Formats: sequence, structure tokens, C-alpha cells
Amino acid sequence: MSPVDQDPDRPGVRVLWAGGLRQSWVDLHDPTNLQLHYTQRIADAVDTAFDPGRALRAVHLGGGGMTLPRWLAATRPDSTQLVLEVDPEVAAAATEMGDVEGLELAVLDAGAGVAALEPGCAELVVGDAFTGREVPEHLLDPAHVARVARALTPDGAYLLNLIDDPPFSRTREALGPIRAAWAQVGIVADPSVLSGRLGGNLVVVAAGSLDWDALTDRASRRPGRPTVLAPTAAAAWLDGGGLLR
Repeated sequence: MSPVDQDPDRPGVRVLWAGGLRQSWVDLHDPTNLQLHYTQRIADAVDTAFDPGRALRAVHLGGGGMTLPRWLAATRPDSTQLVLEVDPEVAAAATEMGDVEGLELAVLDAGAGVAALEPGCAELVVGDAFTGREVPEHLLDPAHVARVARALTPDGAYLLNLIDDPPFSRTREALGPIRAAWAQVGIVADPSVLSGRLGGNLVVVAAGSLDWDALTDRASRRPGRPTVLAPTAAAAWLDGGGLLR
């Protein structure tokens, strides 16, 4: 399987593969066209946390095909973005798809890259780095989470994509340090995941403050109508063993 496939029916669409898994879905003709549901949920969280069109300083832990950096550049012109991508083949494939204005790509482990960031250098950090279906352990440990929090401005947001299966023990472990570092931590996921019927993506939203009702409204207009667990509900879900009751 080639690293990048082109959709024969949609000339601008590219699908990036890594380790035999679909890693990214990119519409080069329309970067605002987000097809993978977790990317829609991250985009909704960004648009809830920050005023429309506001240029952001963003750091992406894992770049893939640069789906989210391309979306951010298209919707928030003049944003500056640093992408930390450890896999040189993935980085090369993304580069071949075309430049993204305001983006710097570093072929570097995300943990090492975050450790080198200046305090308060970013308003947004997006965690989307995987080995297979799992976020590497060192990108979930308390020291790394503390470095992410240090790199963010007081009004900044940390958005983390996880993949987990019932009973979601890995998610509960990962969210411990995040809940300790941010005032508000919520989760956006498919109802079938939160009910414990299926495994899948869980987008963690960590911020000093957020309008959770506004995020819920955005989510309600998305395919599949994902559920938004605001901080109190997210804490109950986590403490209750990962089942939405």
C-alpha cells in the first residue's frame, strides 16, 4: 500500500496511510472539508474556544497529512503553526501534498519538541500522535502534560485525540494528569463509545474556561451527533468506569 492514495472520484482528496492504518484524510481543494469525525470535533472545540477568524499560535503533536493545520490556515489566516512529526516518511508525504502558509514542520519526537518550547508560546496545542492505535506513553505522562500546560497562554486550549476500548482504563489513566493541570476538562465522542458499546476516538478538551453549551450546539449539527461531556459529566463518566449512564 502506498503512503498516499488519491481518490479517483475526487481529484483533490488524499488519504495518508501509516503502519497499514488510515492516518489522514485531506481535501487539498477545500481544507475546510473535514471528513474524519475526530477532526470535526477538534475543529469545533477550536472554534468554541477562540473568536472566529482569530489567528492562533498553534503546536501540533503529530502532523499526519496536515489535515488540521491546513484547516486552521484556511479558517484563521495569519496563524503560525509548528508541527512535530516523528516519522520522516509521513512528513515527506505531507510535504509533497503542498505547502501550508505559516507552518513550520519539524521531524522530531513530540515529547522532545514540547520540552524545548518557550513558556506561553502557544494558544493551541493539538495532540494527534499515534503508534498504531495508541498515543505513545511518554506523551501522556505527567511531566509531558505539565510541559504542554507551560507552553500555553492562560487562555489556551489543549485538544487531545485518543483511541480506546471499553472499559477505557487507558483513557482514565491519561486524563489524570490533564485533570490536574487544567481547570476544565471535557470529552467529545460518539454516543456508542461513551455508552461502552464500542471503542473509538475520544477527543479531550482541556482549557481554563470554555462555553460547553456552545460546543454542544456545534456538535449537535455534526454527523452522528457526538456527545459532549462537560467537566462535571466527564468526571462522572471517568469515575464511573467509562459508561454513560
